[in-house]
Amino acid sequence: MKSKSFMTVFASYKRLFQEGDKYDSITMIFGTLGSMINGLSLPAVYTIQSHVYNNYGNHTSNANKQAIWCVYLAAISLLGAYLEVSCWIYTGHRQARRLRVKYVNCVLRQDASYFDCKISTANVIENVSADIAHVQEAVGEKLGHFIENISLFVGSVITALILAWRLALIVSPFVLVLLFPGFLYSGALSSYAKQRQASYATAGKIAEQAISSIRVVYSFVAERKTLELYSGALEESIKVDRKQGLAKGLTLGFHGLRYVVWALMTWYGGSLVAKGQANGAQILLAGSAFVVGSMALGSILQNLREIKDGQAALSRIFEVLETIPTIDIDSSKGRVLDRVEGELEFQNVIFSYPSRSELPVLDDFSLHIAPGKTTALVGKSGSGKSTVISLLERFYDPSNGKVLLDGVNIKNLQLKWYREQIGLVSQEPILFSSTIKENIFLGKENATLEEVIAAARKSDAHSFICGFPEGYETQVGIRGEQLSGGQKQRIALARALVRNPAILLLDEATSALDNESERTVQRAIQEACTARTALVIAHKLRAIESADLVAVVEAGKVVEYGSKQDLKNEGAFAEMFQLQQVEGDQSTRKGSPEKFRRKKTQEENVEDVVQTKLARKDRIEQSGKKRNDFIRLLLMNQPEWKYCLLGIAAAVSIGFLHPIFVALGADVISSFYSDSPAKTRHRVRNDAMIFAALSLVTFASNTLQHYSFGSMGAALTKRVREKMMAKILELDISWFDQEQHSSGALTSRLASSASMVRTVVSDRISLFVQTASTISVSVVASFVVSWKLAIVITSIQPVILICFYFRVTSLQDFARKAAKVQEEVSELILEGVTRHQTVAAFSSHSRIVTILESRLESLSKRVVRLSQAAGISSGIALFALFSSYALCLWYGGRLIAQGKTSFKDFLLTFYLLISTGRSLADTLWLSPDISQGKTVADLVFEILDEKPTSKSLEQGSMKNQEITGHIEFDKVSFAYPSRPEVFVLKNFSLTVEVAQTVAIAGRSGSGKSTIISLVERFYDPQLGSIEIDGRDIRKFQLASLRQQIGLVSQGPTLFAGSIGENIAYGKENASESEIMEAARTANAHGFISALPQGYCTPVGEIGTQLSGGQKQRIAIARAILKRPRILLLDEATSALDSKSESEVQRALERAMVGKTTIVVAHMLSTIKNADRIVVVGDGTVLEQGSRKELLARGKDGAFFSLVHACD
Repeated sequence: MKSKSFMTVFASYKRLFQEGDKYDSITMIFGTLGSMINGLSLPAVYTIQSHVYNNYGNHTSNANKQAIWCVYLAAISLLGAYLEVSCWIYTGHRQARRLRVKYVNCVLRQDASYFDCKISTANVIENVSADIAHVQEAVGEKLGHFIENISLFVGSVITALILAWRLALIVSPFVLVLLFPGFLYSGALSSYAKQRQASYATAGKIAEQAISSIRVVYSFVAERKTLELYSGALEESIKVDRKQGLAKGLTLGFHGLRYVVWALMTWYGGSLVAKGQANGAQILLAGSAFVVGSMALGSILQNLREIKDGQAALSRIFEVLETIPTIDIDSSKGRVLDRVEGELEFQNVIFSYPSRSELPVLDDFSLHIAPGKTTALVGKSGSGKSTVISLLERFYDPSNGKVLLDGVNIKNLQLKWYREQIGLVSQEPILFSSTIKENIFLGKENATLEEVIAAARKSDAHSFICGFPEGYETQVGIRGEQLSGGQKQRIALARALVRNPAILLLDEATSALDNESERTVQRAIQEACTARTALVIAHKLRAIESADLVAVVEAGKVVEYGSKQDLKNEGAFAEMFQLQQVEGDQSTRKGSPEKFRRKKTQEENVEDVVQTKLARKDRIEQSGKKRNDFIRLLLMNQPEWKYCLLGIAAAVSIGFLHPIFVALGADVISSFYSDSPAKTRHRVRNDAMIFAALSLVTFASNTLQHYSFGSMGAALTKRVREKMMAKILELDISWFDQEQHSSGALTSRLASSASMVRTVVSDRISLFVQTASTISVSVVASFVVSWKLAIVITSIQPVILICFYFRVTSLQDFARKAAKVQEEVSELILEGVTRHQTVAAFSSHSRIVTILESRLESLSKRVVRLSQAAGISSGIALFALFSSYALCLWYGGRLIAQGKTSFKDFLLTFYLLISTGRSLADTLWLSPDISQGKTVADLVFEILDEKPTSKSLEQGSMKNQEITGHIEFDKVSFAYPSRPEVFVLKNFSLTVEVAQTVAIAGRSGSGKSTIISLVERFYDPQLGSIEIDGRDIRKFQLASLRQQIGLVSQGPTLFAGSIGENIAYGKENASESEIMEAARTANAHGFISALPQGYCTPVGEIGTQLSGGQKQRIAIARAILKRPRILLLDEATSALDSKSESEVQRALERAMVGKTTIVVAHMLSTIKNADRIVVVGDGTVLEQGSRKELLARGKDGAFFSLVHACD
């Protein structure tokens, strides 16, 4: 049984190294050799010193030989330190890098059900950053320290036994006494870490959701609500950090027991010396070896815990790595058909989503999709249409029934090959934060640029792409937010077409396009569908005009199937057809419409360009100003000044303890060489009592110090996170448009800064105060006691410190660059996971992994240089340290021989300065955290010092001013800050009367959605003004203004939580009846009530558990609940089926009564009842008037041209 248990433990440790190759094995062998040399070096020094001190005590000063041995030892230690540091850093990074790549590859190959039920985005980010970092430490530096400490422990025990075995045996039971407090603290620390992590994870989730959906947060004036939730989530962390500080203080306080052990060794050692069974030097150095060995044993246990943490982290990672998805994109199993005809068939399919297994979405669903034909799927929102796409893509497998391709069950086909036969354009255009070119490249492995451009031409995207200054290299921004909805959809369509698929799946592929672009793209789709099987899902029947067959889906079943001609006379399809009849006879007219295309060259306003450049210059100058952000960070702890004073006082008292201890030790050993036995006994007894008293002072001071600094760190950490989050929620939308301010990067910065602030304040600052007091007392005392020896020792200390500083700066530089790469990696992985269905559809996980590898490769090259630099500097530092021992022993012997100092004064000066030097070196060893703390402070104040262009929520001369809703754009010119050379609006003027409904029409990219953004004050225009009720909107209190504006954006953004919570986001303290009433108005109450959990149903991350139409209706309900004076509807009904659209449109029209409404729409049928229609093109108003007036202008009119494009 024991053998089996041992083998299990051995196997679990062996598992840590499975990512290592032969090169890593060789590196670890050399690293082990270096660690052993490092560990044995200090016991060897003790052995040498015992001979030297005995000679000095007996006045036979001949230390030349021992000094030379110290130099030899220094040379060997140089090699050992170099091997240990360089080898373990390098191999740890290599193995972690491979593990990170393997993990990401494995996560992205999982099927959709895994993301629905078993893992969240937060789990993935935690695994790929924190957990793999733990593994890296466990197989790298921590393992090196573990081997070093084992060698140190074994070497110290052997040395103590050789020097004074009787003393060693007597004090050996006290090892357990010294280790016991550490055991208690370890268990408490683990518990506290879990509690803190839970608090931070909740806060991180709130931050990530808010930042990634910042437009929704701003439009609903939810900044304060978000901040309160965020602050509440952090509250538990303060309590935990205070408890941890107290526990740490008590633990280190109990370490004062080592002074009791010294008291025992002093008393018993005196008796051994008196009996002639040992000399004074042997007692001193055997005792020192015992204490060092005890500390090494404690470090061994700590290292084991850290390695075990690495094992635990690896276990969490292997839960993913060992999960073989049921639907495996990397599996080579399955058939590959010689020829694909494209015949698709559903046979009696039953399916429910894994997260809602009790609610069938498809129930005995059967459908035949003829090869080479275009089949349209229509039906109400939530009827199961998009689920059909998911099953065809094999995101899921049906519970019962079959899905066939050319008569073969798709389960029996090789998955990657099968998906390569399919081109998918989803309902919501999902783009990655990269260039346009890279987004289209994702559609086909090894695609050429020519193929990308050809696909862009087919999707009518090439012209607007070429209109950007950077063309295909234009960054699309986070979630493609730098592009309009229509532009995003056309790029998504190009991504599908670039693979030249045999089967096209189009889920509302043209829903976001204006009419003219829709006609062009529809023609391209029809051409692409020729000789291909195509399945088109649409709410707008115009999008299925070319369909050969139509299937109507209701409640998970096909209720009608046939051609449009057969179905449009009666039944469900006929009802939908009648709802979408377009008024007037303009559809029968023929002729070429007038084209209103954007100019490729944009006008530039000289004054605006100059202002932009000056603003940039000011920002650059401001960012270049030298400021001590670290001091500013510490000053934020002012409310905790009482804790600060107590902590500093305690740290100073602990700093004084070391010089006192050294003085006692020198007195003890010198007394052992006294000629008077009675005097020796008296001095030994007094020194032993003082040693015992020091243990009480140590307990009290450590407890007070760490509780005080722990409380300070906890308060500052929470305050910093709150202030950063508050500032982030004040900044302009343009700030979030910048690539470096992505949600992943900002969330990562919030988390990492908090952790480092706590570490710096709780641990490192107190350590620096403690060390400063030790150095002050030690230096002064040593110069008073023996100034000549003090000069020699202090003169060599700078060499040691420079070596340690060089290593520290190398690590600091690496940490900074590694953190930047980690932010990029986190953002890449975040995108891949949140868009996993798009990744799966295009089998692009391997491309994402390739991008990840390239980013990690750049870090690997730096690691090689870092590991060598750190190893060399550590070796030189240890060489300098041991060489300084040799010099001090030699010079001290000369001074003693010449009568210029006593043995006692030599010991006192030597140990005061050498131990002080080591303390300072150890402090510098930890100073990467201080340096990182300064870096973190810079990052913190980089955000806190940001100045929003717009006024803050509370500013504005007109506070709580009720508006009536008169809106006027007066000669407005606007360019997005990310593309200041491209003006979206140019000298734009528009008036919207109170309670009037104005529809904005125009081509995709013409600036329609920009008008909405300017009214919401997401941006301010560079020239001109926007007025509400005759007052410039910049004079309104921003919060008051936005509270009176309701917005429904083009892409419905929901937050993780329940349906009820998402609707209640529209109004603080909304009652249940108000929520339900808003849902009824938005035609959402019916489907919500049908769900098993009703309004408590979780929507999933970014609403993934709901269909597009369901999400849109919840978003509408959220806006209706707000009861705004101004309604802004940006394609508010674009994702709804015909019947739901009609009902919601009527509900919206009721909601519009008495309200000023601006409606942006591509589907002109949704704006037929608008009071006025404004046609926008090339950044200006082309024409405006009622629908009847605009149509009367005939084919020369811009609106007529748009309407004609519908036909």
